[in-house]
Amino acid sequence: MTTLKAHTVLSSIASILSSESDGRFSVVGYKQTDTDENESLLPIVSVTIPKGVFDTGGSAIYGPFQHDVKCNISIIASCEAEVDLNTINDPEATAEQKINAISAMKGADEGAQALIHSVVGDIFNILNSVENFDLGQTKGTIKKRSLTGFEIKEDKIIDGELVTVFCEIDFNFSVIENITGLDPVVAESPILDGSVEVFNDKENEDSQSMDLNAGTNIDEV
Repeated sequence: MTTLKAHTVLSSIASILSSESDGRFSVVGYKQTDTDENESLLPIVSVTIPKGVFDTGGSAIYGPFQHDVKCNISIIASCEAEVDLNTINDPEATAEQKINAISAMKGADEGAQALIHSVVGDIFNILNSVENFDLGQTKGTIKKRSLTGFEIKEDKIIDGELVTVFCEIDFNFSVIENITGLDPVVAESPILDGSVEVFNDKENEDSQSMDLNAGTNIDEV
């Protein structure tokens, strides 16, 4: 199984956000350990790649590809209303009850959006900090990067006493992708023999002397 460099960076972004959230939000896939168990409705953050574009000049022959990545950082935030919001659609509810429910819904909606804005500010500062400029990668891996904006979606969920609001942050970056094949070949480390063969020069000299003497005796005979 092969992994694009962009997916490695994606995991790194999620890890950075989780480690620096300081209990203000949780990241999907990471356990939140800094919050009180009684503190519910913590905003939830997830990081995905909905789109990537490869340049047309790369290939296994002509070199690597530049991968321009569109990254979505999604935020889900909920806030409790003071009354059951289902009263709004209850045919048996009085006009006063419905007005109170609508007012409570508006207050919960504003509360959820306030949470969204707070998390957007946190993420903006985390990802744009000097320490995280390379997004957890070695220097030079990230070719371009920009946090271009955010949008709070009009669609929301109203259920019981909860109002849930959704937001997306646009974050783009570029990396270089190399062709590795489906089963990348990992070169084995060479085995080096550290032993040294020692020659006994004295034995060699004695052997040569014997050979010379033997030759002299033959000539004399």
